[in-house]
Amino acid sequence: MRLALAILFAAAVFFLFGIVAQAPDHHEVDFYSFWAGARLVGPDLYSPARVAAVQQAESPQVHGKSFIRPPFYAVALWPLGRLPFATAFVAWQALNISAILLSIGLWRFRPSSYLACALFPPLWSCLRLGQDAPLLLLLAICAAILIERKRELFGGAVLALFVAKPNLVPLIPFLLLVQKRYRALSGFLAGGIALYLISSIAMGFDWLIGYTRAVFGNEDTISPQIPGLAGLFNLAHAPKWCAYIGLIIGAGMIFHYGRKAAWMHALAFTLTIAVVFAPRSMIYDLVLLIPVLLLCFAPWIVSLLGVALVTVLFPPLPIIGELSAVAISWMVRPRAVKASPVLLP
Repeated sequence: MRLALAILFAAAVFFLFGIVAQAPDHHEVDFYSFWAGARLVGPDLYSPARVAAVQQAESPQVHGKSFIRPPFYAVALWPLGRLPFATAFVAWQALNISAILLSIGLWRFRPSSYLACALFPPLWSCLRLGQDAPLLLLLAICAAILIERKRELFGGAVLALFVAKPNLVPLIPFLLLVQKRYRALSGFLAGGIALYLISSIAMGFDWLIGYTRAVFGNEDTISPQIPGLAGLFNLAHAPKWCAYIGLIIGAGMIFHYGRKAAWMHALAFTLTIAVVFAPRSMIYDLVLLIPVLLLCFAPWIVSLLGVALVTVLFPPLPIIGELSAVAISWMVRPRAVKASPVLLP
């Protein structure tokens, strides 16, 4: 009964932020970029004018929602692109809410886990924006379980889907290399090649040129809320190249702490490092900290840390969120253990 009530409470909270608490025309949600991309699979995918025309035909208030994911992502969302925006958005949010609930169940099937995540503000922000971090969270947990169960080739291929977020992906194959999980690394590389070919079929083999232009063009039009070390550099108005120092620090931490750590903890730790030390991550990417937080902290502390992490909205509070992210990455560093923690019931 306690578990059922906790799941229902979490589902209600996620439904509130994901569907109820939205503007009537949803003009603020990032799902507009995904939906437009799904409708424009082909040569116009990275055309800002065509993307804006599709979006503003639905809501004239939509601005700055460029499609900045690889073409295979638009191909995967093609069915949603055939639906009217309102219907597609509800389906999308239902998919994200289901992904959150399933992720918690696979990782820590306990009432306290559902309550902690229901009161974790980065999830609220993610659902409010219609972002896809819950789907990435589910992919990471499924891949972790597959590799733990010795299905390393398939698990590595699942991890390859993280190339949809290239700012987060570099440290994942590095962990596989550090832990000498060569079959998983082979699966990762094979999955990446397959995704490149799918993208090439949709856009042509020169799609990387248009994709890169779209990504850097988008950087010039937004003012991101960046957590972690890159956020601290941003607050200090440091040169942009300083943000890449975080990748070196993160790789060093993974090499030092991840070599002899349990696989499940090592991957959860790497996801945390990938967000906190990435040159560019967003507030909704903090959803990927959930696995390591549930491993290392009591449920009420998880919720408290979530509050601290999202204090990037109003000056002079941003530094609290940035420092919290960096502090968490240090506190959750794994110790060398002989076996992975038991995560499944």
